Amino acid sequence: MESKIAEGKSILLVEDEAIVALAEKKVLEAEGYRVQIVSSGEAAVEYIQEETVPVDLVLMDIDLGPGMDGTEAAQRILGIRTVPILFLTSHTEREFVAKAEGISSYGYVVKHTGDLVLIASVKMAFRLAEANHRIAKELEERIRAQEAQRMSEARLQRAELAAKVGNWELNLDTGTITGSEGATKIYGLAGTAFSYEEIKKIPLPQYRPTLDKALKELIEEGKPYELEFKIRTADTGETKDIYSVAFYEADRRTVFGVIQDVTAMKRTEQALRDAETLWRFALEGAGHGVWDWHIPSNRVYYSSQWKRMLGYGEEEIENRYEEWESRVHPEDLPKALKAVEDLLSNRVELYHCEHRLRCKDGSYRWILDRGKVMEWDSEGKPLRAVGTHTDITEQKETEERIRHLLQEKELLLRETHHRILNNLSVIRSLLSLQAAEVSAPEAVESLREAQARIDAMRVLYERLFRSKVQKIVSLRSYLEDLVRDIREIFPVEDRVKITVEGEDLSLSPRQAVPVGIIVNELVSNALKYAFPGKRRGKVAVRLRGLEGKCRIELEDDGVGFAEARKSPDGVYRLTCGTAEENSTIDESMERKGFGLGLVSVLVEQLAGTCKMESRAERGSSYLLEFTQEVLPGSGS
Repeated sequence: MESKIAEGKSILLVEDEAIVALAEKKVLEAEGYRVQIVSSGEAAVEYIQEETVPVDLVLMDIDLGPGMDGTEAAQRILGIRTVPILFLTSHTEREFVAKAEGISSYGYVVKHTGDLVLIASVKMAFRLAEANHRIAKELEERIRAQEAQRMSEARLQRAELAAKVGNWELNLDTGTITGSEGATKIYGLAGTAFSYEEIKKIPLPQYRPTLDKALKELIEEGKPYELEFKIRTADTGETKDIYSVAFYEADRRTVFGVIQDVTAMKRTEQALRDAETLWRFALEGAGHGVWDWHIPSNRVYYSSQWKRMLGYGEEEIENRYEEWESRVHPEDLPKALKAVEDLLSNRVELYHCEHRLRCKDGSYRWILDRGKVMEWDSEGKPLRAVGTHTDITEQKETEERIRHLLQEKELLLRETHHRILNNLSVIRSLLSLQAAEVSAPEAVESLREAQARIDAMRVLYERLFRSKVQKIVSLRSYLEDLVRDIREIFPVEDRVKITVEGEDLSLSPRQAVPVGIIVNELVSNALKYAFPGKRRGKVAVRLRGLEGKCRIELEDDGVGFAEARKSPDGVYRLTCGTAEENSTIDESMERKGFGLGLVSVLVEQLAGTCKMESRAERGSSYLLEFTQEVLPGSGS
């Protein structure tokens, strides 16, 4: 028995004399105790705070030299947690004993009285600690039993009261309480609206702190309360026992509550039944079928309208769950059962499923099935679910007709795009054949330019033909394909690098066509004129969207326009669109030949601006800006 006391016990030995501490540790460890030594009161407090190894008893010297003495260390330790403390000291003077007596300790052992005394004192301290623990546990269990008995008696008392119930509402902004008729009768009040300060006087004074604390926690923490208290009615002074519950609606800054006795409880239950009858009547009148499922028994109430939807009379369908499940179309049943399982397992709050149900004549009708769990048991398992059936057969048939029409439209559009692509390819081939037959350089050049313009539209139509979304064009991808085709028409080998950089903007086809032709003209001009001979260089196209505008920059590092080379300052500027009013512009773009004239017309079509600046031997740059059209599904 004695060995069991020491088994697994941990002792913190607080001793400033190292040799003494080692001797005491050896004696204690021989008895099976685990001993940890610290040499000061400060170290002992820190050890308990950190408690890397649990401590079952502190063996504390009183005189620990400079710093905190043993009694102060013991007080601090007991302030951290409850642990048995046994004082061990060589002092027997009255003042030392008095210090120890003022602390909740487990004894006072004088040093050098022998190992047997030390071991016996330690064992006695452990027995006393265990006895205290048992007493505290028994006291706690007794209090808990008394509380359980009190709560049981309170519930029994509430159940036996002549039932009355009332509800109230506290507006925190106005400080006004509005009470139902039942609530005002319970409180003995006349009227329906009262100040909060007036109502506070009705509960007996001893309950006021508890009620105020519960209301404060309800508002600050959203914690509903359930309280019992007594009141003295305002009219007769009669004392009543009240059971109250309350909750808080933060968005309205309003507290709602119910005070209860037996009569009002019956009134409330009846009101709930009336309300349920009313909403069922309303749903039936709107053509919705109603179902009410008692989940543990699998009993289901099906309303008359629910049965009429499927062509059944009132007595032809029983109140069983299987009546619904057996009629669900086999293709829809897995989906429907999964939706039910999600509801019952609390993965979703609302049940929502579209499925087909078999009618009495064997046909199927589409049903929108919706529901919600309304009651749970004490373990949180669903007890009751309520929902509706809505016949959506006509809606589904309309959706199917629309789907077929959209498919037909899609086929027609793709066929149209296919024919346009074929026609553009034929025109391009004819231009290519014609260019091969003529020998005049100017004629060949004109045919190539026409071929490039045809390519600008052909590339766009190819993208639309391949895309599933034919109302939106990816500008960057479109221009990358276009630039690739331009290189084939104007071969410059590898001495001129062409890049498309920046954001991948989205345009409508109506804007993408003129943008493609503009970029085609400007890139073609750069390849034809900016890099004469074997000059090397680059052409860069940069895209950027900013606040609903599309910004396209195109620049090369070629020789520049001839006008720039002739200009005194080596700079030549062109513009078109609304930017023509700028006085720094040398000339309008529309007067610079067919290609740039075409660019000017297309910029006007985009309601945008285009500015060009060319510097002798430093290349040319263009800036095209226009407002992007709002695209389908953009949310603008």
